[in-house]
Amino acid sequence: MRRELRAVIAPAYDGMEVKAYARTVMKISSTLLNKMKYSEGILVNNKQVFATERLSAGDQLLFLLPEGNLSENVLPKKGELDIYYEDQDLMILNKKSGIAVHPNKGHESGTVANYLAEYYQQNGMAASCHLVNRLDTGTSGLMVIAKHAYAQERLAAQMEAGIFVRNYFAMVHGYFAEKEGRIEASIARPDAATIKRIVDSCGKYAATNYMVLKSTKRASLLRLWL
Repeated sequence: MRRELRAVIAPAYDGMEVKAYARTVMKISSTLLNKMKYSEGILVNNKQVFATERLSAGDQLLFLLPEGNLSENVLPKKGELDIYYEDQDLMILNKKSGIAVHPNKGHESGTVANYLAEYYQQNGMAASCHLVNRLDTGTSGLMVIAKHAYAQERLAAQMEAGIFVRNYFAMVHGYFAEKEGRIEASIARPDAATIKRIVDSCGKYAATNYMVLKSTKRASLLRLWL
């Protein structure tokens, strides 16, 4: 079943076009609005309309989101998914270390995306796999998966605004004299073919805050946030 977004038009928006209401009030992107337009997914008072339709106060506006789907290159594979939370819009997974997020060279199957494809298939779900935050293969922790494009757009906007906050814990070598600090450096690839990153003046600016939670002379446990 297609995900529904409903709204009752307030007097302040009387006379506004559907597309303007969608973009300014509901924060629906032009790309997603076009997909709904071509999939008969814009209705006012249960009647299909164009995006240029003008709204009246009290109108019942309904958007039917396109059904989600996974890439044909992501084959279903049975595997363990530690689901921390799930609803019709998103899923929060607790990813284990050693599992890649999506298929790539060296990890063609047995990834989070493959396991999700199997999970969706077994539960009869027409959902997508929009990765709101990614974790490296060797990193464990919570991952947010948006099940459709609108959820991905809203969560991405929250991340951009600083509402969606990511915290990490890391064991590192050495002792920190300062218990809190901020690391600012430019990060770049040493070459185009590698996933490694180095500090380089030609790279992209990055800032990471840290707090020392525990430490010895040889190692420290840090909380990190971007």
